[in-house]
Amino acid sequence: MTRASLTIRDAVDSDARRVREILVRTKSMPSPDLLASDIKAALSRANEDESTRFLVGTVGDDVVAMVHMQLIPVGPFTDEKALLTSFLLVHPEHRRHGYAHQLLGAAVSWAEEQGIQQINGVAHSTIREANRFYARLGMGSAASFRSAQTGTLRVRLAAERSSRETGANRKVRATLAHRRNQRRRQQGASGPAIS
Repeated sequence: MTRASLTIRDAVDSDARRVREILVRTKSMPSPDLLASDIKAALSRANEDESTRFLVGTVGDDVVAMVHMQLIPVGPFTDEKALLTSFLLVHPEHRRHGYAHQLLGAAVSWAEEQGIQQINGVAHSTIREANRFYARLGMGSAASFRSAQTGTLRVRLAAERSSRETGANRKVRATLAHRRNQRRRQQGASGPAIS
């Protein structure tokens, strides 16, 4: 495929179907039952929120790449913000044309306009291409982001707590038994002599 120039713009509601197709083709669907109508609503929300942008890259009229950007706090103890990029995806039929570089360049420009000093890139751990892309650009690992379903985590926490309590009770019982045995031995050694 010949290299075509990429036009970068904010996503609009009518991009929802093509955005969903990119998510499916790149195996990046956040949920298997995500509908184009859900994506349309998310794009509308992004356009109404000053701290969020959803950019798409188009070739002609066709959306071929995308990136979600959000200004987030650096941490709980400062007002400083960072730019979080996620879902930096290029349709498989349009890769190797520098489109991800161009989208990330647009993200850097927006960060500079906002006075942002730090950019974070998030990619699912199974999407090796995206993680390698960020690494090649000098973006190091800053944190480990782990995820679980709420119900699953609730069950695991309860099981862990139960295991600890049982383990603690076992230790207490063993300590008490050890002390009883010591007392018996001491009583046996210092008890009255039988004549």
